[in-house]
Amino acid sequence: MLKLIAIVGTNSKRSTNRQLLQYMSKHFADKAEIELVEIKDIPMFNKPADRNVPELVSEIAEKSMLRTVYLSAHLNTTIQSQLCS
Repeated sequence: MLKLIAIVGTNSKRSTNRQLLQYMSKHFADKAEIELVEIKDIPMFNKPADRNVPELVSEIAEKSMLRTVYLSAHLNTTIQSQLCS
């Protein structure tokens, strides 16, 4: 079975993107295992003096070595600051 990581690229509680990914996860459950990953708990972008990446960021990076689906709101041609971490 195909394993996918679906990153919900928004902090919005009423995200259409989140709803779409949840639908995809249920609709394609017989073809793929889709794990939704939220960015709402990732700290805003910064460069820590100790250069240690937050644990949650490391976990997402490790998971995203698989196939990744990413949905985010359009923000003036940029991405959410948490995704820069």
